[in-house]
Amino acid sequence: MHCNFDNYAIANLQSLFCNKYDYINAWANYIIENHFDDKILLANTTFDDIECSRSLYKVLISKKINVILVDEQLSLGKYIDYLFSAKTLISGRMHSLILAKAIGNITIIPWFISKKIIGFVEKYNTFDSVFPLSNEIKTVLSRL
Repeated sequence: MHCNFDNYAIANLQSLFCNKYDYINAWANYIIENHFDDKILLANTTFDDIECSRSLYKVLISKKINVILVDEQLSLGKYIDYLFSAKTLISGRMHSLILAKAIGNITIIPWFISKKIIGFVEKYNTFDSVFPLSNEIKTVLSRL
C-alpha cells in the first residue's frame, strides 16, 4: 500500500501510519493515555513540528483536553526553559528525551515510534530519574 504524507518527518513513519490523520490521532491518544499533569504544553523546535502540533492541538481540544500550543519554533534555550518547568515529557523525539533526562526530575514517557528510541531505551535499560549521564554529556549540556 502506498501512503501520501505531508512532510518528511511523518514520511519516516510510513511503516506505522498510512497518513497524517492516523499519525496525529495515534499521537493524541498516546498523550491522553499517558499524561499525568493538569495541562499539556505542545512545544516545538522545528517547523515541521509546529505543523504537527497545530493538528494535534485541534484533536486534543476537540477531546476536551487542557492543552496549550506554543505556536512558534523555539530556540534550544527556550525549549530547555520549558523542560525545566515540566513535570512530564511525552515525546517521540530523541533529542527531547535526552535533554529531559539531563535536566532530571521529569517523568519521561517515550513514544516508541523509531528504532533509535527503542535502541536508546534498551541500551540504558531505564527512563527512571536516576539515569546515569556520563561526565562528558553533563559538560556539554551545562554549556547550553
